[in-house]
Amino acid sequence: MTEHIGGGVVITHRHILTAAHLFKERPKEYAVVRLGEYDFDRKRESRSMDYKILDLRKHEDYEAASHHNDIAILKLDRRIEYNVHVQPICLPSKQNDYTNTFGVVAGWGQIQFKGTYSKVLLEVSLPIWEHEKCQHRFIEPIFCTNICAGFEEGGKDSCTGDSGGPLVQQREDGRWTIIGVVSWGDGCAKPQKPGIYTTVNKFLDWIAERIQDVDGGDDPPLEDGAISTALQPPAIQDQDQDQDQSGGRFSF
Repeated sequence: MTEHIGGGVVITHRHILTAAHLFKERPKEYAVVRLGEYDFDRKRESRSMDYKILDLRKHEDYEAASHHNDIAILKLDRRIEYNVHVQPICLPSKQNDYTNTFGVVAGWGQIQFKGTYSKVLLEVSLPIWEHEKCQHRFIEPIFCTNICAGFEEGGKDSCTGDSGGPLVQQREDGRWTIIGVVSWGDGCAKPQKPGIYTTVNKFLDWIAERIQDVDGGDDPPLEDGAISTALQPPAIQDQDQDQDQSGGRFSF
């Protein structure tokens, strides 16, 4: 794989949840979905597998200029076989409110704004803002379908190349739930400029409608309360380095 352009998560044996803006200017034929990757410099250390994209399903009301409805589903060319490195993630409940809680974002994006991409999957835990407070920090619209996450002092964030990747929370039973999809930001890790995510529980009906063509015998997406383990690499390092500015490379 010659270029990493973004992230995503497995939600069924054939479907990936990601961001629509990753395909704003590139056809689906351009991308290969790699599942189970961890370290790009270590060949076969996680037995990753590459898949072609059979169908791209961007939200019908996605607006490139404002990033409104920045969500998409990819149908892969063949069935995903789950293993220790590749598992589906749980979908959230509709009624969940994440204000003043923490979410974990993971990806291979830039280590600092306009810097190099990480070769190893990184993660960072970020506080989730009140919606009105977030709106006051941007001149761009922050929709009711957005989550804002980041430290007021900056320094930690998702960044360019993390787009489409997951913002997740761990449930009491140890399973992981995706609550947001990395969408956009103002630089990376700036003070008073949290990263902006698409709120997954605002699109549960849309997701359900777009995955009706799963193959016979496939499992439905795992809703909150279902038994599942999240996508867990061997050991995720903490993306705890300083960054001077947020944003959105293609492995899963």
